[in-house]
Amino acid sequence: GITTVYVTHDQIEAMTLADRIVVLDNGKIMQAGSPRTLYNRPQNKFVAEFIGSPQMNLMPCEVKNGELTLLCPKRQQVELKVQASEISWLGIRPEHITLCKPEKTKLSGEILVAEYLGSDQFVYIDCGFENMLTVRVDPSKDWKTNSKVGLNFDSEALHLFNSDGNRVEQMIRSEMLR
Repeated sequence: GITTVYVTHDQIEAMTLADRIVVLDNGKIMQAGSPRTLYNRPQNKFVAEFIGSPQMNLMPCEVKNGELTLLCPKRQQVELKVQASEISWLGIRPEHITLCKPEKTKLSGEILVAEYLGSDQFVYIDCGFENMLTVRVDPSKDWKTNSKVGLNFDSEALHLFNSDGNRVEQMIRSEMLR
């Protein structure tokens, strides 16, 4: 029954100890809420990248005529129907991506690293963005580096951000992502 303020830079420690978290950036409150709220509904890119281990995947994108295109060298059209045009970033957590054969989806890449951790496994995929995408995969499967894979996104778990990095609330329709 005692209120305690605990300051830490370790987001895992904050997630496990806190009932409420206040995320600060240069002294400014970026978001306050329960660990679950901050993880599932980050209000900006800063919180999206800070909360979660591994962090959320963020991909630059643009919207033209209601269609979202990922801005990588291949400029991959993901067939995501959106109403807002101010979307500049598409975010998705590693556990909301599934891998498939490259010909089964429009977004593909090459596995550069497979990190087996026993009960968890992460693969790091080069899709042509500045940063690799991180995917949490079944640890019982042996993923080979340098192999091509397709990526499917759970359309219910996508996060959209504008050019200022703020969350864009949006109903999403997808013919391709799942």
